Amino acid sequence: MFQFARRLAFGFLCFLLGALLWGLPGRALGQGSEPATFAPEWVKAWGPGHDFPGLPANLADLGANQAWDVFLHAGHLYVTGTDQARVRGDIDLFVRKYDLDGLLIWEEAWDNGPKDAGFVCVADADPGRVSLYVGGYTRVGNMNRALLQKRDAADGKLLWTKTWGEIPHGHHEIDGIAIHGDALYVSHYDSTWAGGNINAVVRKFDKRELDRTEGKAEPAWTTVWGNRDAEQDTTDGHIFADGTGVWVTGRIGGRSLGGGGGGDLYLTKLDPDGRQLWIKTWGGDRYDQGLSLTSDGEGLFVAGWTASRGAGAFDAAVVAFGMDGTIGPERVWGGPSLDYSRGVAADLSHVYAAAYTKARPTGPGRTAILKLDKRTLDLVGEALWEGKGDDCVTTSLVQEGPWLYLAGKTNRFKDGEQTFQPVLLKVSKDFDKRR
Repeated sequence: MFQFARRLAFGFLCFLLGALLWGLPGRALGQGSEPATFAPEWVKAWGPGHDFPGLPANLADLGANQAWDVFLHAGHLYVTGTDQARVRGDIDLFVRKYDLDGLLIWEEAWDNGPKDAGFVCVADADPGRVSLYVGGYTRVGNMNRALLQKRDAADGKLLWTKTWGEIPHGHHEIDGIAIHGDALYVSHYDSTWAGGNINAVVRKFDKRELDRTEGKAEPAWTTVWGNRDAEQDTTDGHIFADGTGVWVTGRIGGRSLGGGGGGDLYLTKLDPDGRQLWIKTWGGDRYDQGLSLTSDGEGLFVAGWTASRGAGAFDAAVVAFGMDGTIGPERVWGGPSLDYSRGVAADLSHVYAAAYTKARPTGPGRTAILKLDKRTLDLVGEALWEGKGDDCVTTSLVQEGPWLYLAGKTNRFKDGEQTFQPVLLKVSKDFDKRR
């Protein structure tokens, strides 16, 4: 069984449809001119880099060596992901802490069995210390169980671990964590390896009860939506919470990964008691999906991909929403092959999206950054990471001051059998200005 079944299917679908549809007219990066490139302020890549040799970065998106999330808190960067120490060996969860100059402060690995993954991390100020919450999954017997950990952000010490998920041969995975006061929300999905239904799920925990019981506390509530018996409905990427509830994105209405009526990108809001207040969809008659979101408290921006709009097999999409779900401007971006976006962040003037782009279905992938006008989502700037390599540094993006920080994977530093490595970049927000 492949490590990350849904991520493998995601990458394979990108590759297959890109190959089938390549050659359709589309707008390539740079609109026919030489594309701008950006040079990171610094690059941090680590690990032995063993992965699945021969797979392009989008297919190797299931890969065992990837930084899946970066979170910025109080002048420090927290990174979590997956690391495979040996070729086809155990996959371990890692957590790292850096300062904003790229100095590694500490690193921790967690090996509970053959497969352990960290997909999201959130730092939060508790009385007397800063705590770090990490979500993902762990392999136990014949199932992958949802995994939630709390660590001391000062040194990475593990304080408690909580797991759940009882579907035999099933997969349970946390993709989003949001905290408001003592409320800790997690978004995840439950699925079966047999390719049956996928359920979109949000759970709310009381942080105080989790601490009192060392992670054993049950959720205050669990909310599931979509058609439990016939659909593949997901929660994906970051979520956002305030005193009025929690917002979640993903894909709803999918009958199969690439089937007819492939599902829509959605945004939904749940109130603090778990009631679903509304759900808004965006897309068309093909495959559309929200992969992450960000909010400035006045609106939300969802990043993902679309096969219903644009020019290629898949194009990157950024869609603006009001806090009440009102759909605002959109930006669809890409060329004739395949493109998608996961990392998204906003400041006072702009929205920034990290995108994976391929000019040809069999060629290497590139990491692009898009700068969009915050009010209209008009494209202000775009650039590719300079140099050569197969890169997918798009899984997470945060911003502060004049800088962006991106997490993902790259093979440009490979040596011998080494393929992809986890990577963290620091990039100027003026990345689109030619040097």
